[in-house]
Amino acid sequence: MPRLLSLLLVLSLALLGAAPAAAQVGARLDDAKRTDFFTFFHLQETARSGDTVEFRPKGPMFRSRVVVRVVADDAGRIRQASLALDRAFVDEPMSGIFARDIAKSFLRFATPTADLPRVETLANEIEFPRETPGYRRVGGPTPRIPATPTPGYQVYLGERAAHELRLARQVLRLENVPRGQGDGVLSVSVAPRK
Repeated sequence: MPRLLSLLLVLSLALLGAAPAAAQVGARLDDAKRTDFFTFFHLQETARSGDTVEFRPKGPMFRSRVVVRVVADDAGRIRQASLALDRAFVDEPMSGIFARDIAKSFLRFATPTADLPRVETLANEIEFPRETPGYRRVGGPTPRIPATPTPGYQVYLGERAAHELRLARQVLRLENVPRGQGDGVLSVSVAPRK
């Protein structure tokens, strides 16, 4: 069984990893909807309230577990973007790989190009989990991962409540948000600095 799990994990990453997206905070929402991030994860608009638009995956398996929200200005440019993942989804041994896929893809989608090098370590920690037995990357060497998890990755793992990374013009925030009596939500957001 562990060998089968390892094989499924490797195949999932090889077949399901979304390509880096070409939009980020500051891009036009209409353009963002045509990026690999939106098309690969089949994100569909599910709600709109004022300047906030909510998207969820089309597929029923993930629809209730993943929410992407963007706030756009009057010109249709994204001012901030956030991703909410059910904590149970992130922590599940089998389907958690899909949570990892959308989380690392969101980081690369939402972060402005000039700041991508600052979030790449975190994206790699999420994409290439060292704690998963039998994991190995298909198609090349695994990027260097810090020996000690970064504070952002500790939030992803549920070991820390929150962490902020100040970028040039934005703030990347990861936070575990309690929700009722359930497991809560992992929130990842990129918003303007105040």
